[in-house]
Parts: sequence; C-alpha cells; structure tokens
Amino acid sequence: MKWVRVPWTQEAEKMLSDALLSDSSIIKQEVETGLSTLWHVIGHGFFVTRLEVIDQKKELVMVAWQGKNTQPIIKHLKLVCENEGIKSIRFHTQVNEKTASRFVKRWGFSPVERRKDETVYRWRA
Repeated sequence: MKWVRVPWTQEAEKMLSDALLSDSSIIKQEVETGLSTLWHVIGHGFFVTRLEVIDQKKELVMVAWQGKNTQPIIKHLKLVCENEGIKSIRFHTQVNEKTASRFVKRWGFSPVERRKDETVYRWRA
C-alpha cells in the first residue's frame, strides 16, 4: 500500500466531498497551512489526518477519508501509531451509530462521546 502526501486539489476535494460536508473550507485551510495532511492512498482513495497532543500523549485524528477497502488503511495506521509512540486514533462521524458500529468494532474503535449530530470513536494502542 502506497501513501503519497499531496497538496489540496479539486480532485481530492471532489473525492472527499461526502466526508467533508460543510467543513470543506476549514479542512482545506488546515491542509494548506500544514495543520492537517492530505494523503492519496494509491488504489484506495484520499485521507486527511492531523496529529494532536492530549494530556501529553500523541493522538492521530482521522479528519476525513473517502475511498474503498478501508480495513488495510486502518491496519496500517495502527501499525504506524504503535511504531511512532502515538497512543490513540480518533475520528468523528455523523453516520448513525448503528451503521458505523458494523465497521468500527471490527477496526477496534469504541464510541467515547455522543453529541447531538455526531459520535466520536477512539482506538487506543
């Protein structure tokens, strides 16, 4: 699996449109300023990540992704996190919890916060 760091493009924005929702301009700005990173995962799709430090522990945030066959991407991210001392991976989704749970349980994520319009999931190393 090949990950290529890429600049923000209209192609990526179009591919990520379902995941970006109304946050497109914010995420674009984060990528352009270096706060977040846009990846083209060859043969899978596009992925935006951001590294945060919470309570002096690094956490990888999966900001947005769109593509196919996500399981190997998640497996790769977990391995990178374990090797780099990153203690957790987090993502937020507006997909209803029942639908999301089919995937996130298999990936080892658990819901950690429920908000009015989204659920936050986390995997811990």
